[in-house]
Amino acid sequence: MKFLLIPIVLGFLLLLFAAIGLSGGLGGLNTSSPGRGGSGGGIWVSEDDGRTFELRGAIEGGDNATMSREITGLIPGSENESLFAVSPRQGVFRTNNRGESWQHIFAGDVEATVVAVNPNDDSEVYVGAILNRKARIYKKSNSLEDWTEIYVDAVNRTEFVGLHVDRNNPDIVLGLLSNGTLIKSFNGGRDWVLASRVPASATGLYVDVRNPDNIYVSSLESVFKSTNGGFDFEQMNLNIRGNAFVGTQVSSLTTNPNNSAEVYVGSLGEMSRTSNRGETWESINILTPSANVPVQKIALNSQNTNRIYYVAGSVLYTSQNRGESWKTRELPPGVSTVSQILVDAQNNDILYIAAQ
Repeated sequence: MKFLLIPIVLGFLLLLFAAIGLSGGLGGLNTSSPGRGGSGGGIWVSEDDGRTFELRGAIEGGDNATMSREITGLIPGSENESLFAVSPRQGVFRTNNRGESWQHIFAGDVEATVVAVNPNDDSEVYVGAILNRKARIYKKSNSLEDWTEIYVDAVNRTEFVGLHVDRNNPDIVLGLLSNGTLIKSFNGGRDWVLASRVPASATGLYVDVRNPDNIYVSSLESVFKSTNGGFDFEQMNLNIRGNAFVGTQVSSLTTNPNNSAEVYVGSLGEMSRTSNRGETWESINILTPSANVPVQKIALNSQNTNRIYYVAGSVLYTSQNRGESWKTRELPPGVSTVSQILVDAQNNDILYIAAQ
C-alpha cells in the first residue's frame, strides 16, 4: 500500500509545483500597460523604411501615461503628421507630430471599434463604438461642443467595422456593420439610409478616394464590390486556393491608392492581385507559402505603388518591384498581430505599424 501511495503523492506534488510555476510565470508578465494586447502591441514608427522601429505612445498631459498596447485601428488625418488611433479599452487618440505625443480625444464607458475623419478637416471626427451591446456612431466637430451620438443600431451584438467620410463631399458618410449592413448619410450623419446588405459577416470597408462610387467590402471568405456608391454589391471571384480544413480565408485586403481597379487580397500563405476589379487575377510570389500563416496586412506606397508591404507572423516583407522579390525584417519583440500598416504620405521612408 505504501508503494502505491508514493507515486500518487509524487504526482500530486508535481502538479502543485507546475501550478505554482505557471502562476509565477503569469505574474512575471509586463502588466504596466492597461490594454489587453501583448507586450509588443501599440504604435510603432520606423523612419528608415522598416529597418528599425520605435514605440510611440506618450499621452499629453499625463505623468508617464501611455497608450494601450492594444491598437486595433490607425488612420491618417487631414493634416501633415496627424494620425488617429483606436484602442477598444481606452478610446481614440490623435497625434499631430507622427506619434511623438498623443491627445486622448474620445473616452467613456464605451468600446471604440473604428474611427473616421473628414479628409479636409481634422476637427470633424466620427467614432464607431459599442455601448450596452449596441453599435453606435458618435461625432464631434467645431459646431458641436461635445461628442454627439448620431446613430444607434437596433440589433444587439453587432459592431461597426468601417467608417468613411467622402473627400469631395464630407457630408457623405458610410458606416459598415459586422453583419454586412451598409448605411449611408448625405448630411454629415444627421439622417441615414440603408444602402445595402452584404450576405456575409463583414470585416472591412474600402472606398476609392478618387471615385467614391467604387467600394469594396471584405468578409472572412470573400470580397464584394460596388460601382454605384454601395447600393448594390456583387461577389468577386477570388483566386485563392483555400485550405482543406477552413476553406477560403480572406485575411487582408487593400487597393492601389492611385487606381482602385487594382486590388490586393491576402489569405493563408498567398497573395493575389487584380488590375481590373476582379475580372482576372494573378498570384504574387510571396515568401510565406505556408497555408498556416495568414497575410495579416498589405500596404502600398501612394507615391510609388511598386513598393508593397505585408506582414506575416512577426516579419515585415517589403518589395520594390511589385512583388517580384522581397526583403524581410523582423518586427519588434512581442509584435504578433498587426492591425494596420501605413506609409507616410509625405515621407516614403516613414512607416507606421499598429499592433495588438
